[in-house]
Amino acid sequence: MTADVNHRWLNLNGWQSAISGFRAGATYFVTGTKQLTAGYAWFGAHTYGAPNTILAENRLWQQYLVNHQTKKISHFSRLRLEQRFHEAPAVTNKKNYYSTRLRYMHSL
Repeated sequence: MTADVNHRWLNLNGWQSAISGFRAGATYFVTGTKQLTAGYAWFGAHTYGAPNTILAENRLWQQYLVNHQTKKISHFSRLRLEQRFHEAPAVTNKKNYYSTRLRYMHSL
């Protein structure tokens, strides 16, 4: 099992905003160096002073992780696929929408 909680904030051109999130998943160890994980994440975006200030985003995600280490070198690769269900702001009169994100991380 894996889980993380995070909170990020920024001040961009006078707009104060923040994102809070929770991610959880279950991991299957294919081998000692390879892992498959599937999970769910919830993120809430908040812009201070705006109407309907918390916009929810629900994500389903899957990832494949490879970790290899020798005496001197550590190699780590992660491929993550996210299915993102966004809540649209009420002031835009738009419907909720869907997007997909593919992420790759490499560390040497």
